[in-house]
Amino acid sequence: MAGLTSAARAQISAAPAASRDHAWKVVTETARYNLKTINSVRDQLTAASSDFAARAGNNLTVWYSDPLTDSVRVGVSKVTPELRRAAEAEFGDKVTLFQEARHHSMDKLTRINRAPSFQRVATGSKNGQAAARSTAATATRLLDSAPYAGGDRIVSQQVINGGNYIVQCTVNFDFTMNSGSPSMGTAGHCGATGISWQQGYYDGSAKTIHYTGTMGKTYTRQWGNNRTDAELLNDTGNSHGFWTQVYIDNTTLSDVGSVDPASVGERSCSDGSFTGQNCSGTISAADVCENINDDGTIFKVCNLDIAKSGTRLVQSGDSGGPVYLANGHTVHPQGVISAGSTNGLELDFSDMGFVDITMGGYPEPTH
Repeated sequence: MAGLTSAARAQISAAPAASRDHAWKVVTETARYNLKTINSVRDQLTAASSDFAARAGNNLTVWYSDPLTDSVRVGVSKVTPELRRAAEAEFGDKVTLFQEARHHSMDKLTRINRAPSFQRVATGSKNGQAAARSTAATATRLLDSAPYAGGDRIVSQQVINGGNYIVQCTVNFDFTMNSGSPSMGTAGHCGATGISWQQGYYDGSAKTIHYTGTMGKTYTRQWGNNRTDAELLNDTGNSHGFWTQVYIDNTTLSDVGSVDPASVGERSCSDGSFTGQNCSGTISAADVCENINDDGTIFKVCNLDIAKSGTRLVQSGDSGGPVYLANGHTVHPQGVISAGSTNGLELDFSDMGFVDITMGGYPEPTH
């Protein structure tokens, strides 16, 4: 297939053969434009000199190269005749407009008027690992025993736009870093560098943070300004470190395998600590840029993939959670939960390949 243009499409069908095996027939169809041309148009969409960009303004929600249509797919909150004319005049048939509501980040913010109470909870062991504190309680992703695992819920207090908030997110994988630093991943929009996170959850009815200990402190971050959405926590305040497995439900842990390069048409599991695991997602677009609504502020985020399903994939509080391909008792990391549609049927996740490159590390395999 190396001789095909990157925009060529292949139709593969099984054909009868004389033997019991099938022979495969590959039919190629050359596209109108190669991927380099389409990517060039994608990069021009938000340029200061673009008339289309000026007219689209805040209506622009998502854009990405799509070899299947030989065009850049461009989502806007409302498709108008004026926008269609502007896109055609500037880019011809290299742009396909469609209506798409703006997606929003999936951290969970609760505004508070007074400081919450804190209730430290001791937890038992998980998967045979001795607990840091001995008790009869069972370790879960909400109240885990140290060392902490991927998929755990995390909670912090933050000042956002002058208001006091409880922020809840989810962690994804224990990372092996080029620098050798112990690290656990979450989403970049969950908090700025220097934020300290507790492992636990916030009970709004009792205005209490239930926690088992300190997960760590954010020490590096990618978010907005054409970048991906990811951050890493070190083990500051966490003497027991991180665990290489990931929760796939409230109590069950799974091994972590090698990174799976996410591709269009592939199945995908999302696993935030509020929604839980849902493996009905299908990846519909890769290497996407979006204007994401993060608590009222719009951020341009790139290097995202999109998965869709007929059932909820994501909701507030899932941000930072793992996205993976499940294979038996092992999960293969695909990305980091970032944003999604209001109904949760569309999920935006940071592509793990880009996360690995920008953060200088990768999810550590269990074995």
